[in-house]
Amino acid sequence: MRLSLSEIPKLPAYRSERTLPLNFKEKDLNLFENELSREINSSEAVSLSLAIVIDETIWIWQKFQFMDHLSHSSPWSKKAKIKRLPLLFKPGKFIQKAIWISDNWAHNYFHWMTESIPRLVALQGNFKDYKIFIPERLKGYSYIKDSLEILGYQPFYISSDVKLTVGELISYQRTAPSFNYHTQIINRVRQEFSPSPTQKRKIYISRMKASKRRIVNEVELISKLEEFGYEIHHFEDYGLRDQILLMSEASHLVSMHGAGLTNMLYMSSGSKVMEFRFRGDTTNNCFFTLASELGLGYYYSQNEFENPKIHLNSNMILNLEETFEAILSME
Repeated sequence: MRLSLSEIPKLPAYRSERTLPLNFKEKDLNLFENELSREINSSEAVSLSLAIVIDETIWIWQKFQFMDHLSHSSPWSKKAKIKRLPLLFKPGKFIQKAIWISDNWAHNYFHWMTESIPRLVALQGNFKDYKIFIPERLKGYSYIKDSLEILGYQPFYISSDVKLTVGELISYQRTAPSFNYHTQIINRVRQEFSPSPTQKRKIYISRMKASKRRIVNEVELISKLEEFGYEIHHFEDYGLRDQILLMSEASHLVSMHGAGLTNMLYMSSGSKVMEFRFRGDTTNNCFFTLASELGLGYYYSQNEFENPKIHLNSNMILNLEETFEAILSME
């Protein structure tokens, strides 16, 4: 039986207290201290009648406003809103019912799986007969289509220059700020995608095939990892289902900072994750906080930029002594 929108539970507010890395060193407190505790606000389902969707935005005549908090990761400027007002008077098409979960960061695998998908999962699978609106620019991203199909939905791609009026447009508010997660819903995402995870494989995600952000001294790293029984994988070669299957069998995951670490989502609680971080990076804690919310043991090492001028797009030079020490502590 389908729950009515009013019956879908509101996600409660709470204070998330994060678990320190298992190989934490006091001298590194500045890396994590801003994310050791975070207030996560409540969120709930939203129903909009006769909503207009155009240029990846939502407009409600009754309130005479754009609902940019549902379609974008940060509030619009007044100028951006005024610029779009003439679009509301274009001729368009009518669709009876649809769901909105994407925003301007949905093209990124990490943001899609940790921000867009949680909004759909929070609706509790009650609206399989609704169209899921996906901006047409995202049509080439196979993980979007695959993730929706796993949940029993099909994407309905919409052009930015077509105006659609929707009899009932439903959505769920953002379940947490970017780079944070509501523990109740992110664990439900894991259950939806990886219902029976096991712990029997050690996985290293290599970026050797990538055009940038590679590890300069990866050969030495791989030699050490193979001593400990790690498998070496290049996730560019795998579709989403293969990545989920592989990671649902992983007890250990090792990778440099990047989207590949999003796949800890499919690991069972109590598994271990290690992130190669750039030295002194105090802002990019999204995988530290994700591991904490999922109940995973988090390890790290600090490493050098090959080219500090391009910051996170630089190749990485591993601090092998610190990295090997952390790998050994994971055992």
